Amino acid sequence: MNILFAYVSYPATTAAYWERALRKVAKVKTIGPKLPDRLLVDWKLENMKAPVLEHDIPVPMNFDMANLEPLLEGFSPDLYLWVESVPGYFPQNLHKVKCPKACYLIDTYGSFKWHIEWAKNFDYVFLADLSFVERFREAGMKAFWLPLGCDPEVHIPQTLEQIYDIGFVGTVMAGTDRQRYLNALASAHKVHYERSFLQEMAKTFSHSKMVFNNAVGKTDLNMRFFEAMSCGSLLLSDMSQNSGQNILFEPHRDYALYNEGNIVEVAGYYLENEWARQTVAKRGQELVLAAHTYQDRVDHMLEVLGGKYIRTYTPYEWRDLANSRIAKKVAEKEQKPFANLIDANSVERSFIVPVLDYSPASIYNIKTLLNDLSKIGGEVIIVFNNEQVANEIKNHPRIDHYAILKENIGVARAWNMGLDLCRTDYAFILNADLHVTKGVIEQLQEALKILPQAAIAGPQGSYFSFEALKDYIYLDKGTFNTCMEVDAVSGFLFGVKTAPFKNKSLQFENDYTPCYFEEWDLGLQIKAAGLKSYIVPLKDYEHQWSGSIRSYRQINYYDRAQTAKQIQMRNAALFQEKWRNSEQAKKDPQFLRSLWFLILVQQLDFAIESGHLKNAKNYLEFLENHFKEEINSLHLRERFKSHFQQ
Repeated sequence: MNILFAYVSYPATTAAYWERALRKVAKVKTIGPKLPDRLLVDWKLENMKAPVLEHDIPVPMNFDMANLEPLLEGFSPDLYLWVESVPGYFPQNLHKVKCPKACYLIDTYGSFKWHIEWAKNFDYVFLADLSFVERFREAGMKAFWLPLGCDPEVHIPQTLEQIYDIGFVGTVMAGTDRQRYLNALASAHKVHYERSFLQEMAKTFSHSKMVFNNAVGKTDLNMRFFEAMSCGSLLLSDMSQNSGQNILFEPHRDYALYNEGNIVEVAGYYLENEWARQTVAKRGQELVLAAHTYQDRVDHMLEVLGGKYIRTYTPYEWRDLANSRIAKKVAEKEQKPFANLIDANSVERSFIVPVLDYSPASIYNIKTLLNDLSKIGGEVIIVFNNEQVANEIKNHPRIDHYAILKENIGVARAWNMGLDLCRTDYAFILNADLHVTKGVIEQLQEALKILPQAAIAGPQGSYFSFEALKDYIYLDKGTFNTCMEVDAVSGFLFGVKTAPFKNKSLQFENDYTPCYFEEWDLGLQIKAAGLKSYIVPLKDYEHQWSGSIRSYRQINYYDRAQTAKQIQMRNAALFQEKWRNSEQAKKDPQFLRSLWFLILVQQLDFAIESGHLKNAKNYLEFLENHFKEEINSLHLRERFKSHFQQ
């Protein structure tokens, strides 16, 4: 596509970002004047540190487009695109331009009257401010919303020490809300603000733990909103009403939202909680880079002008596009060997460790585990079931948060408490009697991201019989070489997505206190929720079973003491009663069948339907040897007898 691109040339204008994006997908000739020298001084742009370049076709501010043809030198434009840059650039006789004409208007909140008059010269009108689109349509124009964005080649994080608590780049006028907010922040935190541009602006953002933003136009989803996120610093912003902000981005998940009454408090929270600050900043950066770059805006505008769409995306569609691209990027990694996956970001995860003692039956204990975790990023949450141990190590530098219980509340309750305390998207539950490496954690986290409907992932697991209360097969370290869906994941080391626990779709069963049957129970909960349990082939970890329990004749919990055998028998009865009477079991007779068993039955069905009767006989023989009760209850012999006779 040949595009004649019009704006006033200077490097810090929005149109300069558009030009870079346009040149990647079209043949572009720029036309327009340079920024006048007097405005460089009046607007305090002397420190742009980039030259003001001539356009391909330099013309004055009020150039008469009737004189355009000789200047094109054979270039035949398919589109004339005018982007708002400097007031006063109004080419004359735009109707003389033979190709379709489009404009992009940015600061409509302060320039509505001349915007709506100027827009009448164009066939298509794109607006950065969503709240004005309907008013342009009511005036009879083809008006579309196209928000501002970021340029990843300019708005890029720089590896710099974050020396400012809060940074701001922009103009601060006396008596404005912006000045009041900055003064309030400065009363409690180290605030730095300046007027800088391009890479220098990105440098300031990178030096800042948080970047302050205030929308002058109140409905203005401004450039800074996207640029700060792109640079990887946490954005601290107010809400721009009717701008799409409330749909595109989720407060305190993608950025930090403040209002007049809580701005100092909100900033203080994120400055005190580094893991929360980094987690939110990373999520915001992922979103803007996924679907909010100027390349995304240019591509979509050309799709609309080319007839692929009759309108531009709504805020919901931009949001879904960003999320789908993030998901696709993650899914593409599924084809890669786990050993070659990129590092996962540490602030996305937490570690939850229940601690009763120093694991006397194991060479590993909470002290050695904390040493392991000093080499692995993520917040560490300890739930102490023993006051004495807590008082001895609660101030360990690797412990971020802890809870101290006067009595042993058991494994399931401790896990639930740890999940209530954690605020990350992924949590890893670890036994204290464990040696673990960074690679194991990162690969489990990647598995949770990319495996379909994954709720839990660990390095070991099993297929179990509900009726017989035994594992049909236990998949130990080194016994499998691919990710596998299982009935249950072993509880000494596993990772979960925290969202289902936060919304109470999943929860460890407290009735099994102090231990046993938690893993099988969670496996059935996951199955009932339509989610899945996975094991991942990993070897770089060590665990000695029963690092604590094996050393006790009786296990003390609350005000009781029982042997491991007594606890196991009691919980077995609880487990079977709970699930045999569950709604899932009543609705679906197959619900309590082992996943392994169901997979084999599916393979048997498929072998018969496809005429591979030899394979079908092998499957049936295997099922008869390992699932005799299930074979009888489902009458599989009778179902397939006629096929075998044929």
